[in-house]
Amino acid sequence: MSKELLKDIIKDLDDLNKQNIVKVTVPSSGKELGFELFNVSQHKDLLKSAFEGYEGVIRSSAIFNDIIINNSESEYDFSLADRSYILTQLRKESLSSKYIVGSKEYDLNDLPEPDFDFDYSSDVEYKGINVKVKVPSLTRDTIVAKKLISEISKLNEKQRETDAVNIVLTYEIIKFVESVEVGENVFELDNFNLYESKKLIDSLPLKLNNMIVEAISEFRKQEEKNITFDDGVAVEIDASFLSSD
Repeated sequence: MSKELLKDIIKDLDDLNKQNIVKVTVPSSGKELGFELFNVSQHKDLLKSAFEGYEGVIRSSAIFNDIIINNSESEYDFSLADRSYILTQLRKESLSSKYIVGSKEYDLNDLPEPDFDFDYSSDVEYKGINVKVKVPSLTRDTIVAKKLISEISKLNEKQRETDAVNIVLTYEIIKFVESVEVGENVFELDNFNLYESKKLIDSLPLKLNNMIVEAISEFRKQEEKNITFDDGVAVEIDASFLSSD
């Protein structure tokens, strides 16, 4: 009897969660989609990632991606450019608009009017090599994040100190590069595994690599600007994001 009761209550809670829908404008489409609010299980997953060191930081990013995709009422190929805005709106509705940094309390409603005029894609060219840089989808971001976690986990403590940053940067570039064209040959990164993509990225000229990083940095700056208060404090989308204090 108790098992049946528990099953019924969980079903009722699931049904209620599906009814508690908040409408959020998705930046990459300009259209409103419905989202379920954060739940306890999702919060626990984020809290666990906080104790997993380097891998946990990366894992929390993938968890947030999954939350957006799974909590959406509609199937949609979300862009990385959608993430911080959607999560901020869901956090306000699921928990509170109160956001505390140190001893100072902020209100998420005081964030600036977001600017979604991103360059979702751009072309970078150097000495006959053409690279298409594109803001990745959340699905692509998660695939790369999981591979990155696997790579980081293989490093010992000393290697983490010397190699981890370079590995993270390489996979950040892989995530944003859609294709590399040299002469008549076009390498579409989605059509190859991440090992092959890494070999290609590592073979690019340093100057071109730096140009790609600069293009990515422009997007990251705009993304952070949308979640930065007037005093320069930015909202951290990390494992502590759903903490109320």
